[in-house]
Amino acid sequence: MKKLKLLKLTFLACAGYLIVCAYHAGPASAGGYDCTGAETGLGNPAGCSAGGGCHSTSATAGITVAVELDSAGGKATKYYVGGGKYTIKITGTNTTTSTLPDFGFQLGVITGTTAVTTPTNAGSFPSPYPTNTHYSAPKAGDYVLGVVEQSTQLKATTGTGTKGSTYVETINWTAPAKGTGACSIWAAMNCVNDNGNADAGDLWNTNHMTITEIIPSTTGVDNISANDEMRVYPNPVSEYVTFALPNETENAMVTLYDITGRMAKQVTFSGKEVTIEKGSMTSGIYIYTVTSEGQNLKTGKIIVQ
Repeated sequence: MKKLKLLKLTFLACAGYLIVCAYHAGPASAGGYDCTGAETGLGNPAGCSAGGGCHSTSATAGITVAVELDSAGGKATKYYVGGGKYTIKITGTNTTTSTLPDFGFQLGVITGTTAVTTPTNAGSFPSPYPTNTHYSAPKAGDYVLGVVEQSTQLKATTGTGTKGSTYVETINWTAPAKGTGACSIWAAMNCVNDNGNADAGDLWNTNHMTITEIIPSTTGVDNISANDEMRVYPNPVSEYVTFALPNETENAMVTLYDITGRMAKQVTFSGKEVTIEKGSMTSGIYIYTVTSEGQNLKTGKIIVQ
């Protein structure tokens, strides 16, 4: 099965289809492949190394791939709340001397933190999708991971493909149900020279990141005194704190002050919740305010350990 699949890919790649292609549809829909590296079964390659050498046959360090999970308000985070709505940002950067004006990509999320033979998809990718991209659902016998990928060639986001050019896409993602545990985001990006061929001048790389589930604590300090269901957890705070409102809100803001009245952090967001990492905050008591459209929704305190 694997041998036949590789022969099929060789034909497709040399006919102008790239494994992570910038000339036609992505590898899942065009050739039946997941190239993120998340799954090792069904002959799926990590990146663009298969297919008879029609591309660079190994990853190129000069193509850097960064994966970022953004919470409400666009703040990068390493944590998620079950069922929460986020965006995933993939950014490729060309640090080589090659001119690579086009690109293709794949992005998927699995439960667990390492690649496996048959991964389990984590969460979902709701529409709308970025222009000239689409979602490719798992295809029996070909790949298990559902991925977002390009549907036609994509142009560099900044620059013309020369050194320093970037390739960026931002995709909506809804986290899996509460209790799923740690997940990982996997991505592949191929930056191509746009010479009309799939050849060794097309350079690619992959990357992945682990995201940790936040499970609200049923114990600890919670100083909310209002009569609604807004929650702040965990409290005391060791790594992060989540402010969860009972209703959707627009242009909300969480501000944290230390006991001297100095502002320590301020984050804006829309939706029902936002997670703030401890970062450089020192141990102690902090006062928080949650406001929306100029109205004070809540005031309380958290303890940072």
